[in-house]
Amino acid sequence: MKASPSDQRQIIDVAAFDQKSTALNHTASTLPEIAELVTTTTKFHNARDLRIGAETELNDVKRELLRAEADVEQIVTRITR
Repeated sequence: MKASPSDQRQIIDVAAFDQKSTALNHTASTLPEIAELVTTTTKFHNARDLRIGAETELNDVKRELLRAEADVEQIVTRITR
């Protein structure tokens, strides 16, 4: 069964649209801005992780300092008695 000229034209139009869509998707996925965005996002996540690690370490040191100060205070109190 042969397609009518009108149907053939529509098939050609759909094929052209599909080809253009594929080309645009490829172009969009290979934009340098996309690579830059991925790099920047990775750097952001790394910096965030380092900040969280530093904050955790700072809190641990503060907790140890408070514990040491309490120990010293106990010793000073005992010496004073």
